Amino acid sequence: MTATAFVQPEVIPQRDLRNSVGEVLRRANAGQEFVVTTNGEPMARVMPLTPRAPSLDRVPSHPAKRQGGFTLPLYSGGISVQQFLDENREDRL
Repeated sequence: MTATAFVQPEVIPQRDLRNSVGEVLRRANAGQEFVVTTNGEPMARVMPLTPRAPSLDRVPSHPAKRQGGFTLPLYSGGISVQQFLDENREDRL
């Protein structure tokens, strides 16, 4: 029989989570668990997904890039959406 070590989750205030969410998520991805508190009261748990959900494996790790050749459809006023936007933005330029 093997003993499994229980590791106490790190308790972090909501403000620390907000200010360093990237670091917390990297550490959670590496296997660490966190309990997030608000005014000292436990509110949430941040932990790694185990096993990893199959749908998350398909999420691209980089943002989509717009490729050329896309034209906006016609606005109901008979002009293209691009023309409509350009005309309505003129006063802001």
